[in-house]
Amino acid sequence: MTTARFQRPKLADIGFTTDDSSVFYRPQCSKFPLVVLAIYRAVVALYVTGFFIVVLGFSIKNQGGASFIYLTTYAFMIFIAYNVAATVNVIWDGCMKRRTAGEGLLLRHKTHWFLFAMTTDINFLVTLVYWCALYMPSLPLIYDLTMHTLTSVVCLLDLALTPVPVRLLHCIYPLLLGTVYLAFTVVFWAVGGYGREPIYWLLDYSNYPGRAAGAIVGIFVALLFLHVVVWALYKLKLWIWFKCDGGTRPRQMRASVTSAEEHCIEQENLVKDPPTAELIGTPKV
Repeated sequence: MTTARFQRPKLADIGFTTDDSSVFYRPQCSKFPLVVLAIYRAVVALYVTGFFIVVLGFSIKNQGGASFIYLTTYAFMIFIAYNVAATVNVIWDGCMKRRTAGEGLLLRHKTHWFLFAMTTDINFLVTLVYWCALYMPSLPLIYDLTMHTLTSVVCLLDLALTPVPVRLLHCIYPLLLGTVYLAFTVVFWAVGGYGREPIYWLLDYSNYPGRAAGAIVGIFVALLFLHVVVWALYKLKLWIWFKCDGGTRPRQMRASVTSAEEHCIEQENLVKDPPTAELIGTPKV
């Protein structure tokens, strides 16, 4: 039974291992219909994929490859990959194969988990920074709402509706992505991209290097803070569902646990009260 009890992080938490693969294809609440989760997954995945294809087509036509210098583009691509992976898992494992909770973790489940850890922190950061510092009223509202807002809304919903684990040490993955992207902005500026104009005004290395350095430190601090917030929300979610849902397990898990408990009790009784020679068929002397 999973509770919200704090456990000290350990090095093994960097990886993606768990003994309950069903967390990647079932809802958090046992009363929430699986088919509703599958429809929700499919609708979101189809919408964001189609929207991005249209936006990317217009962007390449008007700006060439300029779309690929922005963090929003990469964050949205990760968001699409996450939603596709989540949709495949819930439809294939939950609705079609009807896997049980005791079955092993597969590569697609680990991919789902990795992408969830990445997209949640990065898209929260994109939403926060864009609406606080980079908002451009000239952009279409549907673009802003989808690229800079819907991503965070979906991540919050998934955090509430699904039992995908959140580990503190998984913060290294969004931090690594942030490091790679910030290194790219420095290289892009150093080679004279766009006449040494900054990609974002916050990262103006030519005219305001101090502000740029402060922005970089702020980005890393914000990523760490956001990850702790996500982890805290995950623990709060577990506590709420444990109270409201009775801490119930999936039906298959409850059955397997009950069977295991009965087996242990039976073995314990055999040790306490071993069968006599007559019961086991030993010849009498």
